[in-house]
Amino acid sequence: MSTWLQYKSKKIDITPSFPCRLTGMTLDQQSNGIYSKLETNVMVFQSESDVVFLVSIDTLFVSKELKLSISRNINQYFGETQECDIIIIASHTHYSPSLEEKRIKLGAKDEKYLDFLLVKIDDLLKDLKDQNFQTVHLSIAEGKTEKLTCSRRRKARFIRDYFNAIITLEPNPRGYKNEEFKVLNILDVQTDSLVGVIWSFPCHPTNFPDRTLITSEFPGEIRESIRRKNEDEFGVIYLPGMAGDVRAYPPVRRSINKTIRSLLNLSFRLSDYRFVSIAEYVNWSQKVVNSFWKVNKSHVEVTMNSSELKTSIFKSSVSDLGLTVEGVSDVIYRKISFGEQFAIYTISAEPVSYYWEMFRSNSKEKFVIYTGYSDEVFGYLPTNSQKKEGGYESIGFFDGFLVTGEFIDDIEQEIEYGLNKLTE
Repeated sequence: MSTWLQYKSKKIDITPSFPCRLTGMTLDQQSNGIYSKLETNVMVFQSESDVVFLVSIDTLFVSKELKLSISRNINQYFGETQECDIIIIASHTHYSPSLEEKRIKLGAKDEKYLDFLLVKIDDLLKDLKDQNFQTVHLSIAEGKTEKLTCSRRRKARFIRDYFNAIITLEPNPRGYKNEEFKVLNILDVQTDSLVGVIWSFPCHPTNFPDRTLITSEFPGEIRESIRRKNEDEFGVIYLPGMAGDVRAYPPVRRSINKTIRSLLNLSFRLSDYRFVSIAEYVNWSQKVVNSFWKVNKSHVEVTMNSSELKTSIFKSSVSDLGLTVEGVSDVIYRKISFGEQFAIYTISAEPVSYYWEMFRSNSKEKFVIYTGYSDEVFGYLPTNSQKKEGGYESIGFFDGFLVTGEFIDDIEQEIEYGLNKLTE
């Protein structure tokens, strides 16, 4: 049992009390209410010689401006802290105020909300500094589910150009995906009570039907479920995994129009696969919550010793992938090791589902959580074959993300090189 590991956490509500310009929408889209609250959660792990900060924010992406502000505050309140020891990750909810500095086609930055957010996080870190550490041990649970998510890359045709099929952003239940839950439970060593959770499930939080309401989507619902069950307001961090080409499994909705489109392989209407009511969304999200608890019934203890909390970081230029990205210069790889059994790997991209296999096969640990959406994300990370197919994750996102160039032919080999630099 890892009786030497010290831990503390704190959360803060970052839900705006005023209308905000939303992210991932049109430039002028304003919020029109709140469905569920947004949070920032911070966890601090301390060993005999190392301190690691894990920060999770309910937002689409972590902007460079936000990342630098958080890093400055941590250094101010906790003393000099290396870049590799501060890991900041977005939950990737598509229903939060926009923080974009340059990529305004994803939603122009809401300056009022950013000011509000920076004050909130500053308050959180000041309070966290005065909080005492507690001694903890760790356990891991993992398991797969079925028909909660599906690939969102579908080869379809349009009547106006029927003989030229293209890759569309539509559900493809037969496409590649990974429906794997990973859960790290943090438990007080004296009482064995739960005091924190880090969990991952790869799915785009873009399924809520009302695109004017602010919500943390299904990650927030699992977070609240964990706290209700344990009657405690401790930190809960969601890591989005490799979710670049994955969305919620579509609702069963039959119609003559949809049948014809399916038979002719025509592109579907949005109403054929999106949740059209909150009730439909809740039915799906409750299945996700239930699956989390089913997976989390069985735990395996993570054993450690006093020198095994470690972090590593490796940066490569986005130009190594053949790209130029305005405002983003690097692809950033990170690793947090909790001994030989467990580690968290991150990459500053929106990786498609395939990359979980690469991260798993290249890691030495028995239990691994792997995720994108850390640091300042440059854009989507497709596979070699997806680059050849085309589609949104391969080239369609370039305009909105201010990306120019062309992905190299050996994308996977370049990513594997960066990943292996973490394990040298």
